[in-house]
Amino acid sequence: MNGILNLYKDEGMSSFLAVKLCRGIFQTKKAGHAGTLDPLATGVLPILIGNACGAASYFLADTKAYRATFRVGISTDTQDVTGEVVETSDVRPCLDDWQKTLAGFFGKIRQVPPMYSALKKDGRPLYELARKGEEVEREAREIEVFDLQVEPTEKEDEFVLSATVSGGTYIRTLICDVAASLGALATMTALCRVRHGEFTAQNAVTLSDVRAKLERGEDLQELLLPVEEAFLPLEAVQLSAFYTKLMKNGCEIYAARARVGRELPLGARVRVLDENGAFFALAEKRSFAEGEAFKALKLFV
Repeated sequence: MNGILNLYKDEGMSSFLAVKLCRGIFQTKKAGHAGTLDPLATGVLPILIGNACGAASYFLADTKAYRATFRVGISTDTQDVTGEVVETSDVRPCLDDWQKTLAGFFGKIRQVPPMYSALKKDGRPLYELARKGEEVEREAREIEVFDLQVEPTEKEDEFVLSATVSGGTYIRTLICDVAASLGALATMTALCRVRHGEFTAQNAVTLSDVRAKLERGEDLQELLLPVEEAFLPLEAVQLSAFYTKLMKNGCEIYAARARVGRELPLGARVRVLDENGAFFALAEKRSFAEGEAFKALKLFV
């Protein structure tokens, strides 16, 4: 089987375990996920099955949307409620304070990744070092925040943050940074990823849904979306049978000769369709000695 399962991950399950379970259910050796969700988090976790695994690295830059609940007045070593409380504060910004300060976090900003993360230092995940009480210097990375909103809850010290951000953003760190700008402390208590690129929570299925379909003897392939779904925002370029064969053999396809994508700028990535309109490659427009051409980044055949 090949395709993408738009999985709604339950709380308490690691992304690694979700992949392991799907590997068994779909009876495949090739399976992976398109962006880690911590065990605390719920929501969209695209699972890549079969040749869809080749698309994994292209998911990393996808825009993601989250809803996170956070509590004011405490700080933990993990920046969420799974950690140990390391500091408390009586500072309690009101809703208006939160809404006003969010404006300073829009656009491209720098974020220092947390120690409790899967990022690696000298080949070792940071969370392994953190569990031993070690802390190492982390370089701030550029992220982009497209939208931020905060809402109150029934609890005076609790709020909900809705965020649309670039890939690589740590929502718990963003919450702590926003709180720090107000001279306050905060820690994340719940997180749901409601969108990952083209995949949404509304259209996701749970592992219970998948198992039920398996028990009924139904075709699990019906749950898998074509890998092309991940690249729908990109322009499509359709090649003739001749140029399709050339690209599949590793050749660059010159825009002028093939009469496709001539108006697209250099660096543009495209979905490549064969003569029958079937998706088979992700390509990028580059400059070569003989002109501008499309070079396959990844073949899905």
